[in-house]
Amino acid sequence: MSRTVLAKVEGFTPVIDRVVKDTGSYMTALVFGRMWRFCQMKDGVCNASLEKIAECLGISRTTIMTHAKKLVEAGYLEDRSPGLRNHPHTYADTGKASLHIGVSAGVDVNLLDVENDDVNLLDADVNLLDTSVNLTHLKIDSKKEPKKDKEVVNLKTKAASMLSSRVVSSDSLKDIIQAFKPDMIIDYCHAYDQALKDGTADSPGWLVKALRQQWDIKKLLDKREKELLQDEPERYVTGKLAEFVEH
Repeated sequence: MSRTVLAKVEGFTPVIDRVVKDTGSYMTALVFGRMWRFCQMKDGVCNASLEKIAECLGISRTTIMTHAKKLVEAGYLEDRSPGLRNHPHTYADTGKASLHIGVSAGVDVNLLDVENDDVNLLDADVNLLDTSVNLTHLKIDSKKEPKKDKEVVNLKTKAASMLSSRVVSSDSLKDIIQAFKPDMIIDYCHAYDQALKDGTADSPGWLVKALRQQWDIKKLLDKREKELLQDEPERYVTGKLAEFVEH
């Protein structure tokens, strides 16, 4: 009896169960699968236009935009050019989907031992450049609060994935993860993106140096927020005004 072996099939779009569960939508998972395929190309990111992705899946551009935003919010994709207008955005795969696959086959992430709200990813034998994680060395303590532990692990994972997607060397990545809190790392990654956009940064070395020397990045972050506000003002209004903008 013959079987279809995906490893031998050229051109298939994956629909990952974990993405379906997290987002509550098979369509969102399908959009992720298609954008993930573009991320497998030489440059490692998805530069395809919304129209191109929509054409590949036989759905509308607006639908792609809605689900891409949902994937960014869920942490499966990272918008590398959030302030860009009238041009295709660049999306990067954060590696979150592959992390869930590895966890489900090994250790229950809800049981990870997080001491002082910190996870030592060096003991976890992390190779984030390949977006694969071996969690077998992490301690297990079922007495900890699962929800809190999972949030900390997710934040650590997001910070490490953001560093990896910006092509920070593996040695520098490990040092930074060990030395700095994840929310600080995330802020510096956003500041680096803005500096790239402004032309004041030209390599990942800027990001590593900025973190280690604790550069003042407030102006870069403020500028990024201002540009986001101009691009999507409805994200920053609430109440009756939000209802007016939406309609």
